[in-house]
Amino acid sequence: MSLGAFMALFVGCSSNFDPYFYEKCTLDGTLQGLSTESSITLRVGNQIHTLFQDGKFSFECSQIEESNLSIVSIGNDPHRHKDAITLQVCDVEKKSVNDAGVVDNTLNNFAVTCKEYAFFYEINTFKGDKLWRTDGTQEGTSVIANFAYNVNSPSLTIIDNTLYFGADDNTSHGHELYKSDGTVAGTQRVADIYAGAQSSEIYELTDVNGTLFFSANDGNHGNELWKSDGTPEGTMMVADIALGQASSNPTSLALYMDALYFGATTAQYGAELYRYGAEDGVSILADIQEGNISASPNPIFEANARLYFKAYTTTYGSELWDFDGEFADMVADINPSSAYGLSNAFSYIAYHNKLYFNATDPTYGNELWMANGLTAQRVADIHGGAGSSDIHYFTLHDELLYFVAWDGDQAYGSELWEFNGTTTRLAADIRSGIGSSNIANLYSLNGVLLFSANDGVYGNELYRYDNGTATRLTDIYAGSASTNITPVTRYKNMLLFRAYDGSQHALWKSDGNTTQRIYTFL
Repeated sequence: MSLGAFMALFVGCSSNFDPYFYEKCTLDGTLQGLSTESSITLRVGNQIHTLFQDGKFSFECSQIEESNLSIVSIGNDPHRHKDAITLQVCDVEKKSVNDAGVVDNTLNNFAVTCKEYAFFYEINTFKGDKLWRTDGTQEGTSVIANFAYNVNSPSLTIIDNTLYFGADDNTSHGHELYKSDGTVAGTQRVADIYAGAQSSEIYELTDVNGTLFFSANDGNHGNELWKSDGTPEGTMMVADIALGQASSNPTSLALYMDALYFGATTAQYGAELYRYGAEDGVSILADIQEGNISASPNPIFEANARLYFKAYTTTYGSELWDFDGEFADMVADINPSSAYGLSNAFSYIAYHNKLYFNATDPTYGNELWMANGLTAQRVADIHGGAGSSDIHYFTLHDELLYFVAWDGDQAYGSELWEFNGTTTRLAADIRSGIGSSNIANLYSLNGVLLFSANDGVYGNELYRYDNGTATRLTDIYAGSASTNITPVTRYKNMLLFRAYDGSQHALWKSDGNTTQRIYTFL
């Protein structure tokens, strides 16, 4: 059994990467599994447009290349659920005769999907790392590039049909910045930032209005904020925030109101919230915990036109904060009796123009909470009493919010729950009784909710949930053994996942009704 890990990135591109050019077009979209109050933010060329939805939308554009259309956020959340929307480019005066097709540019914590190919990065302890591509068929699945073994998952992103990632090609250059156009010949190192065999350790790759920003170490300045346009001469350090060889370690890079926000560390302030603007450069936004004690803002994310983040102060502990474009304020002291209102397992999602997240108070434990501006309140007590329900895997589907929660083994164990904006209820008890089904990898696809779960009889397999009924789709590892599905992502109205059948690891796909093996890894 291989010890390889699996990180996928699916890029918006055509197979030959020829752009589709339109003199005039209409961009039509259909929202799936999102509230009609949600909004979508698009980057068209170098411009950002936020559109508010009524279930569908249209957007007029001119002189636009299809490759320059990308989703910035849905529901003002830049991190999740971009697999819930399909963009259809309708040509009016198309200059290219190539197939315009559907721009399925989706994004979540693992992947961005593409029209023609899916590209994924595999970490393998024994055989080295590989960059693959697939079109969902066996013959269309192949290796693009080989790299040295990388202990950590690579940081991956896509900008204007170019895939960027950090890797080590085992040629005495260390771990550096790479790019790929999806071909063997088009996969190459961008720059040797830390010259020679040392590694610059590329992390936190982030698209900021068409420019790649990331954290890197050139050997002289420590880990600092860098940017690149994909060329050696266009790859440069943005600022030496922690002067000299000390590292500011930029973390949790997030785009908000056309500027970049991130956490950074200095000897003077500790780890605090910083801002980078194209006109005014890098500056500290707020010294939330005064002095050199760290507030450690992380994660930093936009939701419903506000910037939210978790931060620590000696007075209130770790709590939820927000920034409205002018001031940074604590949303609420959720747990006055402890240093942790928000734990390391903090999860969040934007739903019905509010932020939903898990938080802990001294009376009810860790439960479902809602924030709206500078107010926050608990909306459920699934475990009951001071026990914690351990809520995670927030997912939007069919106008409802789904998540996994534990009722404290009072009746169900850890199972699938749903929230309609007012009340919560158990959606499915996969492992009957108080046993937990270990649900993971929730995806809304083709009108059903897909996820992996263990019913106690067939091990961990793929399930679908539809109209109140959960059904097991597979028994890939026959009998009670588990396939350990990981990771899962959407591509062309299919769910691609890796699974183990007891003897071989393989790439699989599902449309929500059937499953099929695509490619067996040697």
